[in-house]
Amino acid sequence: KPGELEGGFHPYLGGEEAIEKMTIAKGVEANLFASEERFPELVNPVQMAVDSDGTLFVATWPSYPHWNPTEPLKDRIVMLPDNNRDGIADDCITFADKLNSVTGMHFWGGGLIVAMPPELWFFKDTNGDGVADVRRRILQGVSSADTHHSANSMVLGPAGNLHYSRGIFNVASMETPTKTFKSKQSGVYRFNPRTYEIDFHFPIGPNPHGDAIDQWGYQFAGDGTSGRGRYVNIGK
Repeated sequence: KPGELEGGFHPYLGGEEAIEKMTIAKGVEANLFASEERFPELVNPVQMAVDSDGTLFVATWPSYPHWNPTEPLKDRIVMLPDNNRDGIADDCITFADKLNSVTGMHFWGGGLIVAMPPELWFFKDTNGDGVADVRRRILQGVSSADTHHSANSMVLGPAGNLHYSRGIFNVASMETPTKTFKSKQSGVYRFNPRTYEIDFHFPIGPNPHGDAIDQWGYQFAGDGTSGRGRYVNIGK
């Protein structure tokens, strides 16, 4: 469908303009916390997470859908602190840069587990300067055949396992300390960062994105293609 601008182009609203178009529920407020206009490093955000100090971490993916080997690595993870708690980011700090196709991340072990297909990595800041000085590869075999179907929507489960979603166009093939694990299924996978074991957790697809676990341990997963969400049986 052609846009309303000359040549059929579509208008792209700025943050404040977009908020003006929203219908906000009673008792709820919306404000612009951070934007690419103010922080150019914020291009193509993929996943966000807030640490225990209230600092927002964002994985950005300017090289989407994949890195061009003739260009420098541009993907990164940034921190957006709100020091005075006014609801607006005060700064944009690069926690880790020169990354390749960051598709997901989650806090664990005092740092971050990061999906960079075909691998999972562990990043940690040990001296408090806001920059990851520890970078350790912890798992290989995360498929990168179709990057936007790769490991995403990371969430830590009640048992301490890391859950991530993966789409139908990718195939998992990896070795754990006890087995060779292969899977063509789309859905939610479960990785134990303490034992390095992995297994298939729940089928949903073909393009699962979105996973959440509430305070009672109930898990909900979503599919980006169908727009459907499902309840994940916590008994399995």
